Amino acid sequence: MSVRRWTLLFVVLGAGLAEAGPYDPALRFSTYRTPHFRIHVHRGEEALAARLALIAEATHVRLSTAWGLTGSRMTDVVVVDQADLSNGSATVIPRNQIVIYPVPPGGGASIGNSNDWLEYVFTHEYAHVLHLDRSRGWARAAKALFGRSPIAFPNLTLPLWQIEGLATFTESERGMGRLHDGDFREVVDSGVRHQRFEPLDRVNGGLVDWPSGQGWYAYGARFHQFLADRYGVERLHALSARTAGRFPFLTSGAFAHVYGKPLDQLWREFRDSLERATPSATDSERLTSFGFLVDGPRASRDGALHFTVTDPHRFPGIYRLMPGSSAPERVVSRYGGETLSIGSGVLIFDQLEFVRGAALVSDLHAYDLTSRRTRRLTSHARLVEADLSPDGTRLAAIQVVAGARSLVILDAVHLLASRDPFDVASLRILSRAGDADEVLATPRWSPDGRVLAVERRRRGGPSAIALLDAATLAVTADIRATATGRVVQPAFSPDGSTLYFAATDGDAPFAVRAVAVDRGTVSESARTVLSPEGGARWPVPTGNGRLVYVGYTPAGSDLFAAADQPGQPDQPNQPIQPNQPDQPDETRRDSPQPADPGSAYSPLPSVFPRGWMPLVEHRDDRWRIGGAAVGIDVLERHVVSASGTWAVTGGNDLAPQSRPDWDAAYTYQRWQPSFYLAARDRTTLFDAVTSTGALVPVSQREQTLDVGVWRSIRRVRWVQTALVAYHLEGLTQTTAAAQADLSRAGVRASWSFTSARRYGYSISDEDGFTLAATGEFLRPGLGSDGDADAATLDARAYLPLGLPHAVLAIRGAMATASGDDGVRRRFRLGGSDGNPVAGAFGSDAISLLRGFQHDVFVGDRVALTNLEARVPLAQVQRGWGTWPIFVRSIHATGFFDVGHAWTGEVTWADRKLGYGVEVSADVVAGFGLPLTCTAGVAWGRDGADTVADTRSFYFRVGRSF
Repeated sequence: MSVRRWTLLFVVLGAGLAEAGPYDPALRFSTYRTPHFRIHVHRGEEALAARLALIAEATHVRLSTAWGLTGSRMTDVVVVDQADLSNGSATVIPRNQIVIYPVPPGGGASIGNSNDWLEYVFTHEYAHVLHLDRSRGWARAAKALFGRSPIAFPNLTLPLWQIEGLATFTESERGMGRLHDGDFREVVDSGVRHQRFEPLDRVNGGLVDWPSGQGWYAYGARFHQFLADRYGVERLHALSARTAGRFPFLTSGAFAHVYGKPLDQLWREFRDSLERATPSATDSERLTSFGFLVDGPRASRDGALHFTVTDPHRFPGIYRLMPGSSAPERVVSRYGGETLSIGSGVLIFDQLEFVRGAALVSDLHAYDLTSRRTRRLTSHARLVEADLSPDGTRLAAIQVVAGARSLVILDAVHLLASRDPFDVASLRILSRAGDADEVLATPRWSPDGRVLAVERRRRGGPSAIALLDAATLAVTADIRATATGRVVQPAFSPDGSTLYFAATDGDAPFAVRAVAVDRGTVSESARTVLSPEGGARWPVPTGNGRLVYVGYTPAGSDLFAAADQPGQPDQPNQPIQPNQPDQPDETRRDSPQPADPGSAYSPLPSVFPRGWMPLVEHRDDRWRIGGAAVGIDVLERHVVSASGTWAVTGGNDLAPQSRPDWDAAYTYQRWQPSFYLAARDRTTLFDAVTSTGALVPVSQREQTLDVGVWRSIRRVRWVQTALVAYHLEGLTQTTAAAQADLSRAGVRASWSFTSARRYGYSISDEDGFTLAATGEFLRPGLGSDGDADAATLDARAYLPLGLPHAVLAIRGAMATASGDDGVRRRFRLGGSDGNPVAGAFGSDAISLLRGFQHDVFVGDRVALTNLEARVPLAQVQRGWGTWPIFVRSIHATGFFDVGHAWTGEVTWADRKLGYGVEVSADVVAGFGLPLTCTAGVAWGRDGADTVADTRSFYFRVGRSF
């Protein structure tokens, strides 16, 4: 769950095209209204809208009363069932808005500590809204001047531990939530035990090291709990009011006003209040050392362990650890999903893929252990957590839809034999269990295939593991947790006589418990067999007297193995009788019918800008000031933006200060392809080199209009984009001696493909490639002053250098123009400004030649090669107190550029060479904005001797390519 930082939207949308819309274009939305909320849901979610209406109003009353808020703005809530993820987000810019993905998590997740996911996620996100939508003192005056601009909401600039910590504390106030999840608490407790308690600067925002983003929630929530316990919860609410009147990023002083102590002293008190137990000895053997996230281990018949790893070093994947080995080997990449199943020579697993550019849907895949090939088994079927029956004929899986998780039994023979994936309509489902009020997860077959164990929790009811008759899916026994506990992740012993599972009660971490089972019935009380420091999840009984499990360390989770102990009985277990229906919990709320009949979604009430953002920029050695405004409707179908700046220094006759640079754009991005309209008036100052080597100051004013469509085909592992547009450009070049006007008009087209990827510890893209091409065709019949054509080609590859995250980056690019002399495009080459976007239009699309002045070489054709060896120097991973700057890493680059811009004949001897070194820092500014800041020195040599050999020092924000 996250807060979307809309501050950047004003800049990003004003600079170029928006991404395709965030919602599946096939969805049809309606709006339901309550006194304080507009709830937007699509067809099939009417029952969710009705239930959420009751939850939202009750939560509003409860939180606004507790926080002392007498009024609040209307909040838009979008409930969209298009992603097989459990998540939500909130923003107050440009309006109060919450987005909820209604698919509930399994009980083993830290956010699974709830018996009503919809209420849980809404409470967290609405706490964000009430916290962030506050302006006092100067901020209230700024709000009157700038409207709903980010600068008018100081709480938006709080460190992430403070934003997420308060919301996580709030979600947990009623006895569930993450503060009452032992594994979640281990993020802090384990750090304390191992002297790795995180300082404030490491949890402000930007940390890649473990606990990474989890630190914002875990440390933030525990700190808020400490403040509430020691000083009273009412001071937390006073603090949020006080910070709402502080200047952006200077909010830490509010702690001294509210608590009488500075923040750093309170943080030390928080640290000292935690139990400083020394790490206890353990009989467990650590099998892996990945850290971060290790999930879903399974053992094959040969004793090999297969499991999933997600860390910031590489693309997520499935790994295998052979018996007696200490070096896991990577088997296959995987995006999303935790569990897997092993059959005869095959791994079956789920992973996520984009559908229609927005939906993120889970499907089943099979990896052949012999041929080492992966093929897709289902298409858009929304299946997760599959388990293959021992005889290989049936596949149990969880299907997620409309806020529910049901169990389905599939014909595995039919599924595995087909060469083509099955969609929902053609999928052969043998049986199904579960309803809209149930959350089912992690099914597991007994070794004889007669029984299925599955996590089961009814809305408002206790966590349980149900044993089902495999033939009828009738419940034969039910292992229930206490009211404050959970039982999850079942696994049968190889002989089927014992069922192991992870269990927790209260705030304790998960432990492994077991019960004896016989033909689907439970014959004894549960007993604890393993309770190591840090907890134990995902038990895997190996049959050789050892139990493999996922344990927690200060570096994250890993695989461990311990002796399978008999254990002691915990508490009497009450299995239900065969086929006896489960009784709903008294707290269960049936879904009512909507009180509001609803209406078709309309974007008009929300599309127009509600605020504006001042802009300050430095370009062409001139400072400019101005403003930008963005309007976007709730479902982000329509985007309107406008910006303008005026020069306040460096004005001259070539470019008067009174003339603004401005941009305006409109995008309709519901459908694919998407439509856009953009206009710009911009002046650029540069020095052009004459044939004699003299530099002549030039002012170039470009007035452009673009109308076009684009289509982006997005997949997890690659993105492909195509664009076609009508382009009209008026160009005025002014020198001290003359002025020339021309008009270019015609059709533009571009195509790009990229598979380049970057990970947490990456210093740049580090594997994959990018290929992009553009074409421009100008004709008098379209409004041009003449005929002209232009084309560019840009190819980039990123290769490993042998050191961790060291990269050899290679780029080859070329451009050519032809046609009437007055209209033909002139390409410019030279300067340290990067070309980060492949497939850009314009004269400086291929210009990166360090060691020379900006755009100093001009020609009808350009050829360029950039070669860079990028090497990490240090993973700093530190900030400075609560200041809004965090340094992730320092890295160095040695580069060699060779290129030429020419018209007419060309010789190799005239090439231009640039070489040098750069030192860069990857930083996170404002707790959430990643930037690369580079200082470099470059030497340039012109083979044609039109420009003298030079050495230049430069600074750049952004990457070279």
